Amino acid sequence: MNVTLRGKQAMSTALDADSDAREASLAHTFWLSFARVSGMVTASRWRGVRFLCYHSVVPVEDLPGLSRRTLVLTVGGFRNHLEWIRRNHYVVVSMAEALRLLRSGDAPRAQFVCLTFDDGRMDNFAGAWPLVKQAGYSAHFFVNSAVVGQSFARRFEARGVTRSYTEQFMDAVALRTVVHEGGSIGSHGHDHTDLTKLGEPEILQQLVESRRALEALTGGPIETHAYPYAHYDRRVLRATETAGYAVAFKVSTGTVRAIGSHNRFTLPRNAIRTGADNPDNYAIIRGGFDFSRFYSEARYRLRFR
Repeated sequence: MNVTLRGKQAMSTALDADSDAREASLAHTFWLSFARVSGMVTASRWRGVRFLCYHSVVPVEDLPGLSRRTLVLTVGGFRNHLEWIRRNHYVVVSMAEALRLLRSGDAPRAQFVCLTFDDGRMDNFAGAWPLVKQAGYSAHFFVNSAVVGQSFARRFEARGVTRSYTEQFMDAVALRTVVHEGGSIGSHGHDHTDLTKLGEPEILQQLVESRRALEALTGGPIETHAYPYAHYDRRVLRATETAGYAVAFKVSTGTVRAIGSHNRFTLPRNAIRTGADNPDNYAIIRGGFDFSRFYSEARYRLRFR
């Protein structure tokens, strides 16, 4: 009898889990449909600079492994993004030009896009950067200074089989080549530590060391920072200014129309989602998910105030 009861309980739990999964799937489908419709409305209306936040761009066979570590899309998916951006007449600008537009007040005159990448993996240089150059664009790479030139062997389980891949990061030659060929470099912290979990001296050390190391490697100024894990609080904001950065970025939907003292250390970047060519991402670029910005920011302030 106890066995029968346990069986019924297990069946009930499985049915509840299946029901929850269906509800989550329906909710995602609803919000994606809403975002697509919203994106169709906002696509031609927003003005300013939309900063896009990519992570890794890899061949399709590397997608399963790296997607367990970071946000990632395929080389083909990224190529589609660039072609789609051009077809929709968005103007891709470098980080330097984006900041100039925002400081001069010229940003609201058109629809500008700035391509950025986090973490500094070698696939950014081998997979994404050639496509960016081919399109005649620039891109900005936020790099963790402690892992420049390093590689790590990783393993993951897929359908009961243990597989492996190598996670490799750009070296000094790659970073200097990007700069020489028209790209730019920013800081993503020294070793990708969540700065909100550190004491104030350690926060400043992470920010200063990253800037110093990257300036030594590239031979140029490092004036931009992207918060690791997109986490920051008041102490991190103060330390970012003290460390000498001109601007810093969080992750949030939205378009920037101007830079001032109120926002120069909390500029939003629109995170590109994982998938070979995830349809969510086109809605993100169009501005379809911007409706969620105020809710997300309110939740963030409650967590990290």
